[in-house]
Amino acid sequence: MRILWWRFRLGFTLIELLVVIAIIGVLIALLLPAVQKVREAANRTACANNLKQIGLAVHNFHDTYGVFPTQGGWWYTGIAYDPTGNPYGYKYQTAGWGYQILPFLEQDNLYKLSDLLPAGDTPTTGAVNFAYFGQKNSQGHTVPGPKNGYYIDLSNTSVNIGVGPARANPVKTYYCPSRRPAALYNWNHTNMNDYVAVAPGQVPMHRDSAGRIDEDTFGLIWGWSQTEPGGDYGQHHGVLSMGNRWDGEVTRHTFASVKDGTSNTMMVAEKFVFVNQYPGGNGCDDTGPFEGVDGDTVRTCASLQTSILPVDGNNIGPVPLSNPHQDVTINSVPQLMGDTWNTSMQLGSAHPAGINAVFADGSVHNIKYGIDPDIFNALGNMDDGTTLHSDPDNVQ
Repeated sequence: MRILWWRFRLGFTLIELLVVIAIIGVLIALLLPAVQKVREAANRTACANNLKQIGLAVHNFHDTYGVFPTQGGWWYTGIAYDPTGNPYGYKYQTAGWGYQILPFLEQDNLYKLSDLLPAGDTPTTGAVNFAYFGQKNSQGHTVPGPKNGYYIDLSNTSVNIGVGPARANPVKTYYCPSRRPAALYNWNHTNMNDYVAVAPGQVPMHRDSAGRIDEDTFGLIWGWSQTEPGGDYGQHHGVLSMGNRWDGEVTRHTFASVKDGTSNTMMVAEKFVFVNQYPGGNGCDDTGPFEGVDGDTVRTCASLQTSILPVDGNNIGPVPLSNPHQDVTINSVPQLMGDTWNTSMQLGSAHPAGINAVFADGSVHNIKYGIDPDIFNALGNMDDGTTLHSDPDNVQ
């Protein structure tokens, strides 16, 4: 009996160990997609919650001031301050909606934080990153406004003066977790944002002689569209309107302005970003939420189905990605060629099925990729008078 007891094996053979490891590997391979789906579902829910918070903040802003926040001034205008150093309200504020709603996102301290450099200085005691209203800034631009009022001059690229204290603070609500964590990005280490105001095109959209949509996606954002009457169509027909611009015009939108119905009109949505440019570098995703009108803070829901650059002697060459579109790397879409800039003006997301958007009534919807371009454009237009806003197969 004692001899037989010593014959019992107390361990695994090498083959048995390899079989167990192989089984574990197969189980992990089977579970990994499920884990990734669960993680993405959680991220998508967090993203939708961010937009819900933004929608509530916009509503609270409207309840307080009687108007929606604006898109602010120009790409080179940061936060605007009165002579005492307090931020201006929406009428003279040159930073856009992302800055204006901070007090309603429990970010009042950040809202009041001066963005002057050196930190804490005033214009009369050595700050270098500002320009007075009514006087030329470092690029020769003049912005109208109250006497002795001033704004952070983002056009000052003659020297590397750095990012001010306010812009050096990321706002977690403005980052989609499927894309990137809340942090400072780009070469100058500034805050960023993944959500933008929506600038629509006319309904129906402009088409060329062959019936292809050829909306000026670039001009719709900045107010010089070559395909819309007046050029600034996108600035007047989205919920969040033109702000304190170079010509002194301020458009005020209210709930009454949304004639197509608040439940039918997109207000803020996710923006398209090339995957390899998540850390920054693209001119439409390099400055963050505390500036005026730019591709960082405003995108269009209009589409462009033709190339703007001649290819083989004509203009029917490389076509921009559909709007909206899932984030991709630039080199994965060789047909873009010279149209990457126009694609960067569009909406999109890191989510695999569609983008999240908050509508003017505060509700958040997921809009599928592949939605009819005319319907998608009409979703962002607050007063087009059409019935293109209802499509249960694309909007959930």
